[in-house]
Amino acid sequence: MVAIFASLMALANRKFVTVNFDPIPPASEGWSIEAPLFLVILGAMFLGILIGGFAVWLNQRRLRPPTNDEQLHSISEAYVAPHRTPDQVS
Repeated sequence: MVAIFASLMALANRKFVTVNFDPIPPASEGWSIEAPLFLVILGAMFLGILIGGFAVWLNQRRLRPPTNDEQLHSISEAYVAPHRTPDQVS
């Protein structure tokens, strides 16, 4: 379904547009490109997916298992310490 939508959008938006990367007028030619509109739209969507995926990956780092022995030891101590009986305390 997405491929059909992307194909139809590409056919409808084949004209070239100028994308300017310089926010301060007057725009110099060195900071702009000409590309078909569908490439600009698809490129922006792809960049948004990459940035969003990276943000989700960073936010889920606390859900991933620890990777080194120090982290594993601190987690096991946090779990085991409250469950020790008085005779097991060293």
